[in-house]
Amino acid sequence: MSTYTIYPEVDGWAEAFSSNQYFSDLVAADGTNSSESGGMAFRIESHSVLDEYNYIRRGLGYYDTSVIESTEAPYDALVSMVLDSKVNEWSFDPYLGIYNHVGSQETTIVNADYQRCTDTILISPIIALSSMTAGGRVAWTWSATLSKLQLINKEGYTTICLREVSHDANDSAPTWENNKNMQAIFRGVEYTGTTSDPYLQVFTTASPLNAGVKVGDQIYGLLTAHVNVGDVWYEVTLGDVNVADTWYDIL
Repeated sequence: MSTYTIYPEVDGWAEAFSSNQYFSDLVAADGTNSSESGGMAFRIESHSVLDEYNYIRRGLGYYDTSVIESTEAPYDALVSMVLDSKVNEWSFDPYLGIYNHVGSQETTIVNADYQRCTDTILISPIIALSSMTAGGRVAWTWSATLSKLQLINKEGYTTICLREVSHDANDSAPTWENNKNMQAIFRGVEYTGTTSDPYLQVFTTASPLNAGVKVGDQIYGLLTAHVNVGDVWYEVTLGDVNVADTWYDIL
C-alpha cells in the first residue's frame, strides 16, 4: 500500500457576478471572473433589491494525480486546506463541500471553470463554516465508494470544486437578506511556508495479483489488497497455497 500527498499545480476560484440577479440565474450563469491568487474560496452575496443577488464564487484546485502508479488502485483519499479568513453576515450557517470538476485538463483557471463544477459531491462529510477557525486546517474525506474513487485520474489531473452545499450546489436560493456577504478564503500553494499548503492525499493498494512461494512448509509473498463490493471496501489477503504439490488461489 502507498500514500501519495499531492499539492495542487494551481488553485483559486471562478465566480459569476452580475449585480441584482435572481439566485438561480447566477447558479446557471457563465463565469465572469476568475483568479489563481489567494487559494480556493467561496462567496455568496445578496443585493439590496428583494430576492436578488450579486455573487456566487466557487473554489478550484488542480492536482496532478498521474504520479499514482498505474498498478495501484485508490481506496481512500482526503482534501486538506488551511482556512485563511472567513466572513458570514447572514443568519444561517453555510456548509461547504468538495465537488467533482470536469471538462478541462488545463493548468490555468479560467472563467469557464465556474460552470465546469458539477453537483457530484466527492467528499463526506460536508463541513459547517462556523466550525472552521482562521489558521486551522480543515480536512474533507473522499467518499469511499468505487464510483467516486474512480474520478481520481491516474493519467492526468484530478480537479475539484469547493461549493456551498445547501444553496449553490442545490440551486436553491437562501432566504433573502439585505446586502449580506459570506465567504471563506483558504491558503493557496503560494502561501509562505509549507505547513499551510493545501494537498490531496490518496491511499492506494496494489492491484490484486496472486503470487506465492513455498519454502519448506512456509508460504511467502502474500499480498494485501482492497476490494469494493456494493460500494463497501473490504481488506483481503491474496496469495497461493500449495497442497500436495498443487497450487490453489486463495482469498
